[in-house]
Amino acid sequence: MGVGIDITDRKRIEQQLRQTNQTLSTLIAASPLAIALIKPDAEVKLWNQAAESLFGWNESEVLGRPIPIVSQEQLNECLQLREATARGETFLGMETYRQKQDGSKVIVSLSAAPLYGDNGSVSEIVVIFQDITAQKRAEAALRQLNERFQAAMQAVDGIVFEWNLSENSVYRSEGLFQLLGVKPEDAEATREWWAERIHPDDLIYLQSKLASLASADRYQDEYRVRHQDGSWVDVWERGCLQRDENGKIIAVVGFTTNITDRKLALSQ
Repeated sequence: MGVGIDITDRKRIEQQLRQTNQTLSTLIAASPLAIALIKPDAEVKLWNQAAESLFGWNESEVLGRPIPIVSQEQLNECLQLREATARGETFLGMETYRQKQDGSKVIVSLSAAPLYGDNGSVSEIVVIFQDITAQKRAEAALRQLNERFQAAMQAVDGIVFEWNLSENSVYRSEGLFQLLGVKPEDAEATREWWAERIHPDDLIYLQSKLASLASADRYQDEYRVRHQDGSWVDVWERGCLQRDENGKIIAVVGFTTNITDRKLALSQ
């Protein structure tokens, strides 16, 4: 009787394991992320459709063989990763690159975790790859754009500004010190701080002009602003107005440049 119960329990457990494996296999097959199941020696045991699409090798080309996506220069990194995972370590979101079938490289976010066999040792390693090539290229392009912007700002005798009307906050670039002798961090990030330094004769005109910009999307003007040493600096300013869906001005972005020398030359 006891033997019959043991066999029944074992069959029930085996059935549960089969169902679990079927569910896991279905999830892996349907996953939009590339998933590979490899042995500690790098032999591929599972290769889902997303992995085929990402790397180019079909399942039949990789099963039972060493995983082919590791380039020669990455062999040591991959070995260390497998050894660490075989010791029970887990990796999440590791940024690296892998090789496609056509020889091109793809930047991936790699996650890996060990799977344990009946004897308690690591029998397989599940590896998930997320293609982040486009994201990384966009980040690199943004960095390059920012570097070019900063280089351009250093070549301009003036500042770039952004005035957020809803928050009444103003960003001013590093050129503020060269223009007015004031470091950006020492200037209040408000429109009022700047308005207090505009020549009184010019301020009234500028305020009335800004109020009259009912439908314009940009403006340009010349006026005078006070330097930290008390002298007046002639500036030329050009700005673009940003509006909400109701046409209300929500921000002004532009640049202000020093034209004092030019004005002086014209007056002579």
